[in-house]
Amino acid sequence: MQDWIQLVQRDTRQVQIQLKHKEWLDTSVFAKMKRDELCVPCVLLDEKEGILSYKMDDLLTLEEVLEQHSFEEQEGYYFLRQLFEDLIAANRNKTILMDPEYVFVGVYGDVFRFIALPIDSLDKPLEKEMLKKWIHFISARFKTKTAFELPGYLTTFLQADEFTLTNLLLGIEAIQKKYYPKKFSDVLKRKPKSFRVNEPMHRILEQAIVVNQEPLEINSAGTMLLGQMNGSDAYLEINGQRYDLIHEVNLIGRSMACDIRLPYSDVSQKHAKITCQDLRYYITDLKSRNGTYLEGKKVIRRMRLKNGMKLRFASVEATFYQL
Repeated sequence: MQDWIQLVQRDTRQVQIQLKHKEWLDTSVFAKMKRDELCVPCVLLDEKEGILSYKMDDLLTLEEVLEQHSFEEQEGYYFLRQLFEDLIAANRNKTILMDPEYVFVGVYGDVFRFIALPIDSLDKPLEKEMLKKWIHFISARFKTKTAFELPGYLTTFLQADEFTLTNLLLGIEAIQKKYYPKKFSDVLKRKPKSFRVNEPMHRILEQAIVVNQEPLEINSAGTMLLGQMNGSDAYLEINGQRYDLIHEVNLIGRSMACDIRLPYSDVSQKHAKITCQDLRYYITDLKSRNGTYLEGKKVIRRMRLKNGMKLRFASVEATFYQL
Protein backbone atom coordinates (compact mmCIF):
# COMPACT_ATOMS: atom_id res chain seq x y z
CA MET A 1 0.00 0.00 0.00
CA GLN A 2 2.83 2.40 0.85
CA ASP A 3 4.04 2.05 -2.74
CA TRP A 4 1.03 3.79 -4.26
CA ILE A 5 -0.63 6.08 -1.68
CA GLN A 6 0.57 8.50 0.96
CA LEU A 7 -1.47 9.39 4.04
CA VAL A 8 -1.69 13.18 4.20
CA GLN A 9 -3.96 13.73 7.19
CA ARG A 10 -6.37 11.74 9.31
CA ASP A 11 -8.72 12.29 12.22
CA THR A 12 -11.87 10.58 13.46
CA ARG A 13 -14.05 12.17 10.77
CA GLN A 14 -11.98 12.17 7.59
CA VAL A 15 -8.95 10.73 5.82
CA GLN A 16 -6.89 12.57 3.22
CA ILE A 17 -4.56 10.60 0.97
CA GLN A 18 -2.44 11.37 -2.06
CA LEU A 19 -1.75 9.08 -5.00
CA LYS A 20 1.98 8.62 -5.43
CA HIS A 21 1.45 7.99 -9.13
CA LYS A 22 -0.80 10.80 -10.38
CA GLU A 23 -1.11 9.14 -13.78
CA TRP A 24 -3.11 6.34 -12.11
CA LEU A 25 -6.04 8.69 -11.48
CA ASP A 26 -9.13 7.68 -13.46
CA THR A 27 -11.98 10.13 -12.89
CA SER A 28 -14.47 7.82 -14.60
CA VAL A 29 -14.36 5.59 -11.50
CA PHE A 30 -16.01 8.31 -9.39
CA ALA A 31 -19.42 7.48 -10.88
CA LYS A 32 -19.09 3.87 -9.68
CA MET A 33 -17.95 5.01 -6.24
CA LYS A 34 -20.85 7.41 -5.86
CA ARG A 35 -23.45 4.77 -6.77
CA ASP A 36 -22.05 2.20 -4.33
CA GLU A 37 -23.25 2.68 -0.75
CA LEU A 38 -20.41 0.44 0.46
CA CYS A 39 -17.86 3.15 -0.44
CA VAL A 40 -16.88 5.94 1.93
CA PRO A 41 -17.89 9.29 0.33
CA CYS A 42 -14.94 10.79 -1.54
CA VAL A 43 -13.99 14.28 -2.73
CA LEU A 44 -11.20 14.92 -5.22
CA LEU A 45 -9.48 17.91 -3.63
CA ASP A 46 -6.77 18.36 -6.24
CA GLU A 47 -6.81 16.52 -9.55
CA LYS A 48 -3.32 17.65 -10.53
CA GLU A 49 -1.73 16.41 -7.29
CA GLY A 50 -4.03 13.39 -6.88
CA ILE A 51 -5.26 14.38 -3.40
CA LEU A 52 -8.45 12.72 -2.14
CA SER A 53 -10.56 13.26 0.97
CA TYR A 54 -12.86 10.63 2.53
CA LYS A 55 -15.50 11.41 5.14
CA MET A 56 -16.30 8.68 7.71
CA ASP A 57 -18.91 10.45 9.87
CA ASP A 58 -19.49 8.21 12.93
CA LEU A 59 -17.98 5.04 11.54
CA LEU A 60 -15.50 3.11 13.68
CA THR A 61 -12.33 1.50 12.43
CA LEU A 62 -12.20 -2.27 12.14
CA GLU A 63 -9.51 -2.23 14.83
CA GLU A 64 -11.80 -0.42 17.28
CA VAL A 65 -14.53 -3.03 16.80
CA LEU A 66 -12.17 -5.98 17.22
CA GLU A 67 -10.63 -4.40 20.32
CA GLN A 68 -13.91 -3.97 22.23
CA HIS A 69 -16.08 -6.94 21.26
CA SER A 70 -15.68 -10.64 22.00
CA PHE A 71 -17.35 -12.76 19.31
CA GLU A 72 -19.09 -15.75 20.90
CA GLU A 73 -20.71 -18.80 19.31
CA GLN A 74 -21.63 -17.87 15.72
CA GLU A 75 -21.25 -14.08 16.04
CA GLY A 76 -17.81 -14.07 14.45
CA TYR A 77 -19.02 -16.12 11.49
CA TYR A 78 -21.87 -13.73 10.70
CA PHE A 79 -19.60 -10.70 11.20
CA LEU A 80 -16.80 -11.95 8.95
CA ARG A 81 -19.14 -13.36 6.30
CA GLN A 82 -20.89 -10.02 5.87
CA LEU A 83 -17.54 -8.21 5.94
CA PHE A 84 -16.08 -10.34 3.15
CA GLU A 85 -19.32 -10.45 1.14
CA ASP A 86 -19.48 -6.65 1.18
CA LEU A 87 -15.79 -6.39 0.36
CA ILE A 88 -16.18 -8.69 -2.63
CA ALA A 89 -19.17 -6.66 -3.84
CA ALA A 90 -17.35 -3.33 -3.45
CA ASN A 91 -14.15 -4.64 -5.06
CA ARG A 92 -15.93 -6.11 -8.08
CA ASN A 93 -15.49 -3.10 -10.38
CA LYS A 94 -13.29 -0.82 -8.27
CA THR A 95 -9.99 -0.90 -6.41
CA ILE A 96 -10.54 -1.12 -2.65
CA LEU A 97 -7.85 -0.49 -0.05
CA MET A 98 -7.37 -3.84 1.70
CA ASP A 99 -5.40 -2.36 4.59
CA PRO A 100 -7.43 -2.88 7.82
CA GLU A 101 -6.82 0.73 8.78
CA TYR A 102 -9.08 1.72 5.90
CA VAL A 103 -12.00 -0.59 6.68
CA PHE A 104 -14.81 1.07 8.64
CA VAL A 105 -17.73 -0.34 10.63
CA GLY A 106 -21.01 1.07 11.94
CA VAL A 107 -21.41 1.47 15.70
CA TYR A 108 -23.66 -1.63 15.87
CA GLY A 109 -21.25 -3.75 13.84
CA ASP A 110 -23.70 -4.49 11.03
CA VAL A 111 -22.57 -1.92 8.44
CA PHE A 112 -19.27 -1.93 6.55
CA ARG A 113 -17.75 0.82 4.45
CA PHE A 114 -14.58 0.76 2.36
CA ILE A 115 -12.24 3.28 0.79
CA ALA A 116 -12.21 2.96 -2.98
CA LEU A 117 -9.52 4.54 -5.12
CA PRO A 118 -10.37 6.21 -8.46
CA ILE A 119 -7.66 4.29 -10.31
CA ASP A 120 -7.36 1.38 -12.73
CA SER A 121 -7.50 -2.08 -11.14
CA LEU A 122 -4.28 -3.15 -9.48
CA ASP A 123 -2.36 -6.28 -10.38
CA LYS A 124 -3.64 -9.38 -8.57
CA PRO A 125 -0.31 -10.17 -6.83
CA LEU A 126 -0.44 -6.82 -5.04
CA GLU A 127 -4.03 -7.49 -3.98
CA LYS A 128 -2.99 -10.90 -2.68
CA GLU A 129 -0.23 -9.44 -0.51
CA MET A 130 -2.58 -6.84 0.96
CA LEU A 131 -5.18 -9.50 1.73
CA LYS A 132 -2.57 -11.57 3.57
CA LYS A 133 -1.68 -8.58 5.73
CA TRP A 134 -5.36 -7.99 6.39
CA ILE A 135 -6.04 -11.55 7.57
CA HIS A 136 -2.99 -11.45 9.83
CA PHE A 137 -4.47 -8.31 11.38
CA ILE A 138 -7.91 -9.85 12.01
CA SER A 139 -6.70 -13.20 13.36
CA ALA A 140 -4.31 -11.46 15.78
CA ARG A 141 -7.09 -9.27 17.26
CA PHE A 142 -10.12 -11.54 17.06
CA LYS A 143 -11.45 -12.12 20.60
CA THR A 144 -13.56 -15.15 21.56
CA LYS A 145 -14.13 -17.61 24.41
CA THR A 146 -16.10 -20.17 22.43
CA ALA A 147 -15.16 -20.06 18.72
CA PHE A 148 -11.40 -20.62 18.65
CA GLU A 149 -11.68 -22.59 15.43
CA LEU A 150 -12.42 -19.40 13.47
CA PRO A 151 -9.16 -17.47 14.04
CA GLY A 152 -7.39 -20.81 13.68
CA TYR A 153 -8.91 -21.26 10.23
CA LEU A 154 -7.82 -17.77 9.17
CA THR A 155 -4.23 -18.61 10.07
CA THR A 156 -4.42 -21.91 8.18
CA PHE A 157 -5.92 -20.23 5.12
CA LEU A 158 -2.78 -18.12 4.72
CA GLN A 159 -1.04 -21.30 3.52
CA ALA A 160 -3.67 -22.06 0.86
CA ASP A 161 -2.69 -22.26 -2.81
CA GLU A 162 -5.83 -20.54 -4.12
CA PHE A 163 -5.67 -17.39 -2.01
CA THR A 164 -8.74 -15.34 -2.95
CA LEU A 165 -11.51 -13.54 -1.11
CA THR A 166 -14.09 -15.89 -2.60
CA ASN A 167 -12.28 -19.00 -1.36
CA LEU A 168 -11.86 -17.42 2.07
CA LEU A 169 -15.60 -16.76 2.29
CA LEU A 170 -16.45 -20.29 1.16
CA GLY A 171 -14.07 -21.69 3.76
CA ILE A 172 -15.68 -19.70 6.57
CA GLU A 173 -19.12 -20.96 5.51
CA ALA A 174 -17.84 -24.55 5.48
CA ILE A 175 -16.30 -24.25 8.96
CA GLN A 176 -19.53 -22.76 10.31
CA LYS A 177 -21.59 -25.65 8.92
CA LYS A 178 -19.17 -28.12 10.47
CA TYR A 179 -19.20 -26.66 13.99
CA TYR A 180 -22.75 -25.28 13.95
CA PRO A 181 -24.93 -27.49 11.73
CA LYS A 182 -28.33 -26.01 10.93
CA LYS A 183 -31.29 -27.15 12.96
CA PHE A 184 -34.74 -27.74 11.49
CA SER A 185 -36.00 -24.62 13.31
CA ASP A 186 -33.33 -22.53 11.55
CA VAL A 187 -34.57 -23.71 8.15
CA LEU A 188 -38.08 -22.49 8.93
CA LYS A 189 -36.90 -18.98 9.76
CA ARG A 190 -37.42 -16.60 6.86
CA LYS A 191 -34.93 -13.94 7.92
CA PRO A 192 -31.28 -15.06 7.84
CA LYS A 193 -29.23 -14.44 10.96
CA SER A 194 -26.81 -11.55 11.03
CA PHE A 195 -24.47 -9.85 13.49
CA ARG A 196 -25.56 -6.77 15.43
CA VAL A 197 -24.72 -5.67 18.97
CA ASN A 198 -27.46 -4.38 21.27
CA GLU A 199 -25.57 -1.32 22.50
CA PRO A 200 -23.56 0.95 20.19
CA MET A 201 -19.81 0.54 20.33
CA HIS A 202 -17.66 3.59 20.94
CA ARG A 203 -14.68 5.26 19.39
CA ILE A 204 -11.34 4.43 20.96
CA LEU A 205 -8.83 6.23 18.74
CA GLU A 206 -9.49 9.96 19.11
CA GLN A 207 -6.14 11.51 18.23
CA ALA A 208 -5.55 13.23 14.92
CA ILE A 209 -2.77 11.94 12.69
CA VAL A 210 -0.90 14.33 10.43
CA VAL A 211 1.77 12.68 8.33
CA ASN A 212 2.70 15.34 5.83
CA GLN A 213 5.00 17.85 7.54
CA GLU A 214 4.64 20.53 4.86
CA PRO A 215 1.14 21.83 4.02
CA LEU A 216 0.05 20.74 0.57
CA GLU A 217 -0.84 23.40 -1.96
CA ILE A 218 -4.19 22.34 -3.31
CA ASN A 219 -5.05 23.50 -6.79
CA SER A 220 -8.66 24.66 -6.43
CA ALA A 221 -9.03 24.77 -10.21
CA GLY A 222 -8.58 21.01 -10.28
CA THR A 223 -11.23 20.26 -7.69
CA MET A 224 -14.06 18.04 -8.92
CA LEU A 225 -17.63 18.27 -7.70
CA LEU A 226 -18.88 14.76 -6.97
CA GLY A 227 -22.18 15.50 -5.29
CA GLN A 228 -19.98 17.19 -2.69
CA MET A 229 -17.75 20.21 -2.85
CA ASN A 230 -14.62 21.60 -1.31
CA GLY A 231 -16.15 25.07 -1.14
CA SER A 232 -13.64 27.86 -0.45
CA ASP A 233 -11.82 26.21 2.43
CA ALA A 234 -14.54 27.02 4.97
CA TYR A 235 -14.91 25.18 8.25
CA LEU A 236 -16.25 25.31 11.80
CA GLU A 237 -13.99 25.04 14.81
CA ILE A 238 -15.68 23.37 17.78
CA ASN A 239 -13.80 22.53 20.98
CA GLY A 240 -10.52 22.90 19.12
CA GLN A 241 -11.51 20.47 16.35
CA ARG A 242 -11.96 21.44 12.71
CA TYR A 243 -15.08 20.41 10.77
CA ASP A 244 -14.77 21.14 7.05
CA LEU A 245 -17.87 22.38 5.22
CA ILE A 246 -17.43 20.30 2.08
CA HIS A 247 -21.10 20.02 1.07
CA GLU A 248 -23.39 22.54 -0.53
CA VAL A 249 -25.75 21.86 2.40
CA ASN A 250 -24.14 20.88 5.73
CA LEU A 251 -26.51 19.55 8.41
CA ILE A 252 -25.60 20.13 12.06
CA GLY A 253 -27.23 18.31 14.95
CA ARG A 254 -27.35 15.28 17.23
CA SER A 255 -28.51 12.81 14.58
CA MET A 256 -26.00 10.37 13.10
CA ALA A 257 -27.23 11.51 9.69
CA CYS A 258 -25.82 15.01 10.21
CA ASP A 259 -22.62 16.14 8.51
CA ILE A 260 -21.43 17.71 11.76
CA ARG A 261 -22.67 15.66 14.69
CA LEU A 262 -22.94 17.28 18.13
CA PRO A 263 -23.78 14.51 20.66
CA TYR A 264 -25.26 16.78 23.34
CA SER A 265 -28.72 16.42 24.87
CA ASP A 266 -29.66 20.09 24.40
CA VAL A 267 -28.85 19.96 20.67
CA SER A 268 -31.76 18.95 18.42
CA GLN A 269 -31.56 15.95 16.09
CA LYS A 270 -31.33 18.28 13.09
CA HIS A 271 -30.48 21.58 14.68
CA ALA A 272 -29.26 23.85 11.88
CA LYS A 273 -27.78 23.88 8.41
CA ILE A 274 -25.02 25.81 6.69
CA THR A 275 -25.45 26.29 2.96
CA CYS A 276 -22.96 27.49 0.35
CA GLN A 277 -24.06 29.69 -2.53
CA ASP A 278 -21.59 31.43 -4.85
CA LEU A 279 -18.82 30.78 -2.29
CA ARG A 280 -20.85 32.55 0.39
CA TYR A 281 -22.03 30.68 3.46
CA TYR A 282 -25.34 31.05 5.28
CA ILE A 283 -26.66 29.66 8.57
CA THR A 284 -30.30 28.60 8.99
CA ASP A 285 -31.95 27.29 12.15
CA LEU A 286 -34.10 24.19 11.61
CA LYS A 287 -36.71 24.99 14.27
CA SER A 288 -34.37 23.69 16.96
CA ARG A 289 -35.54 23.35 20.54
CA ASN A 290 -32.84 25.55 22.13
CA GLY A 291 -32.01 27.82 19.22
CA THR A 292 -29.07 28.77 17.05
CA TYR A 293 -27.18 32.02 17.71
CA LEU A 294 -24.87 34.09 15.51
CA GLU A 295 -22.75 36.71 17.27
CA GLY A 296 -25.14 36.53 20.23
CA LYS A 297 -28.27 37.07 18.12
CA LYS A 298 -30.84 34.32 17.66
CA VAL A 299 -31.02 33.04 14.08
CA ILE A 300 -34.60 33.58 12.89
CA ARG A 301 -34.02 33.55 9.14
CA ARG A 302 -31.08 32.73 6.89
CA MET A 303 -28.07 34.80 7.95
CA ARG A 304 -24.75 35.37 6.20
CA LEU A 305 -21.59 33.95 7.77
CA LYS A 306 -18.29 35.80 7.67
CA ASN A 307 -14.80 34.79 8.71
CA GLY A 308 -14.32 34.71 12.49
CA MET A 309 -18.00 34.89 13.42
CA LYS A 310 -19.10 33.13 16.61
CA LEU A 311 -21.92 30.58 16.51
CA ARG A 312 -23.78 28.74 19.24
CA PHE A 313 -25.92 25.64 18.77
CA ALA A 314 -27.85 25.40 22.06
CA SER A 315 -24.88 25.36 24.50
CA VAL A 316 -22.24 24.30 21.94
CA GLU A 317 -20.02 27.16 20.79
CA ALA A 318 -18.31 27.28 17.40
CA THR A 319 -16.33 29.68 15.22
CA PHE A 320 -16.77 29.99 11.46
CA TYR A 321 -13.69 30.37 9.29
CA GLN A 322 -13.43 31.00 5.55
CA LEU A 323 -9.88 31.30 4.25
